Amino acid sequence: MNQSNKFFENIQFFIRILKEFFLSFIVLCLNNIILYNQFYIKLQWVTCENTPEVFQAYFSDLGFDTSVVDIYDESQNANVLIGIFNWDLRDKIVQDFQQTQVNTIQQTIENACADIAILHSLFSQGKSNKQLGQIFATRSIQSVGQIEQLHVKHAGAHEKIRIRKNALRDSSASADSPPRQSYHYIALALQDGRLVLYDGLQKHALSRPADTTLVQAGLEMVDVQWLGVEFI
Repeated sequence: MNQSNKFFENIQFFIRILKEFFLSFIVLCLNNIILYNQFYIKLQWVTCENTPEVFQAYFSDLGFDTSVVDIYDESQNANVLIGIFNWDLRDKIVQDFQQTQVNTIQQTIENACADIAILHSLFSQGKSNKQLGQIFATRSIQSVGQIEQLHVKHAGAHEKIRIRKNALRDSSASADSPPRQSYHYIALALQDGRLVLYDGLQKHALSRPADTTLVQAGLEMVDVQWLGVEFI
């Protein structure tokens, strides 16, 4: 009889241990779920160097022959301009532009603004291929490995960092929240008699009437340093 009681006591003890184990496991899982909602892994890329050589090589790897030069004179030719400026001057730069209904390619990765400007320059000129079709259709590079590979090749290795959720830009990007980097890339094109400004931190492109050439208009925006892109 004593042996039987001892056996049942052992069984009850074992059941209590199992209950405590599963309870601890459930609590751990819940904590991980809460932690995941607060923190997650997102890409942070290295900023591209603002040189014609880097951008021309990038275009080449995308399958397009271009001549990319620094813009400093009105006699220069360009199909599209890619510019870099101090973010603090953004309001001054876009003050004469109005919002259009043209959706931009959204910048969903920090420091990817140069990549977005390159893609916008192609998009504005109707330049596409099979590889770019998905980007132009979804207006996002979030899950496009080719762009990530090109960025690593031309700008340097990126790093994955643990960040607080919504600390960086996500698919709801807007120009109301500045990027973390101090400088930002945009693309400027001349389309149907209007200057069209493409910015991955805007949901829609901006435009204004054009009364000069594209290069002249760019030079008049003195707070932006421009690269001219001419497709060959």
